[in-house]
Amino acid sequence: MKQRRKNLLKYAKKIDCDTLVTFEPENLFYMTGFWGEAIGLLEKNGKTTIIAPELEVGRAKDESEDCDVITAERGSGLISTLIEKIKKNHVCTDCQNYSTMLSLKKSISHSIRHRYLVRLSHDPTEAILATAEDEGINTMIVDFSFLRNNRKLLSLSTCDIIGVIPRTNFTKDLSHLIVSYDKGRHSNLGLELAHAISKDYNSKIKVVRGLTQSPEVENEIEARINEVMFDLDLKKIQFEKVYPKTKNMLISSELLKSYNKTKNGVLILGAGNQADTAFSPKALELADKSKKTVFIIRNHMFSEFHTRSFFNVLLQIIKENKILYRTYIEILAGISFVKSKQKIGRYDEEYFESKSK
Repeated sequence: MKQRRKNLLKYAKKIDCDTLVTFEPENLFYMTGFWGEAIGLLEKNGKTTIIAPELEVGRAKDESEDCDVITAERGSGLISTLIEKIKKNHVCTDCQNYSTMLSLKKSISHSIRHRYLVRLSHDPTEAILATAEDEGINTMIVDFSFLRNNRKLLSLSTCDIIGVIPRTNFTKDLSHLIVSYDKGRHSNLGLELAHAISKDYNSKIKVVRGLTQSPEVENEIEARINEVMFDLDLKKIQFEKVYPKTKNMLISSELLKSYNKTKNGVLILGAGNQADTAFSPKALELADKSKKTVFIIRNHMFSEFHTRSFFNVLLQIIKENKILYRTYIEILAGISFVKSKQKIGRYDEEYFESKSK
């Protein structure tokens, strides 16, 4: 527990914060050893305090380690007591309740510099998944080495994911953006990303397409690229068509040669179109062999849909039906009882220019 608190204080010092305040049960447990309805405080001198309602005080005293436990009325009483304790401090908190944050900002406006405390407890993947859901995040940027074989994170169905493989010349690489277009929604998002980056960094965009399909299909893909470029108002974008050199249509080596024509650049790859794996073998091969910074894009069809939003609508319907609501309450009571028994432990440029004008 002492080492945990040292880690937290080390983090707090980096962000010029002298008091950490946690509302989330998992963070409270990490900080104090107690899991329950309470607020935890960790001050720069190492003093740890739990503010808990009367029904939780006994358990908080028994389960926490080296903590002062203060009793307060549930709800607004907890917040009032907290404000009295921290009003002269510079605070970092994981509070995600809007009304509570509003109260804190009004009472100690000089203090609240950072809204969120990094989720430090338990598995980092679980922390990322919880944060994505809680905050309604639609796009996540993550180190690809962490993402690549992380099945839990790749199962996230409400978020587009951009895996990044940074290289030493990252800043220089941003001057050129190479979008390797496959034939799916992942590459479309890659074009959108390239467009957004180019606006901020004045980057030059190049689209590369490796031909592996029939002429008819390739014409359809060409039209799709043209349509996306028109929607984004992208004009005079270089487009290169890469042909396979072998009868078995292997294209990776030729694509790499095309990428290498640009000395510095960010390579933007789509995850690939496959059902059984998160990333296609070709995408992984290109990412591994390229010496450029790589963005691997995984565009999820349901990134605009969040479970929590759906549940809020569903809950409102349940509340309007007495029988459903009673059943819902009984289910919650059953879950609570079970938990209490558990131990918590080549197309040339003119074509595209003419189409996009």
